[in-house]
Amino acid sequence: MEAILRDAGCSTGEAVFVGDYPTDREAAEAVGVPFIRRLGSVPEMETFAVKIRDLTERPALLNGMFSIR
Repeated sequence: MEAILRDAGCSTGEAVFVGDYPTDREAAEAVGVPFIRRLGSVPEMETFAVKIRDLTERPALLNGMFSIR
């Protein structure tokens, strides 16, 4: 994850990680990137607070998370 951010020239404050496995969440937490869980793959991830069904829901969620104008 750190290499991806570095290669993209992004800081942790400029990125979010959308994933559907516990290892995705762990990778996001390890570098301090907010995590958005995609519903549907792993039952134990269903209780995570920030979640979407698919990427079409991403803009509204990000607006709510970060007060984007």
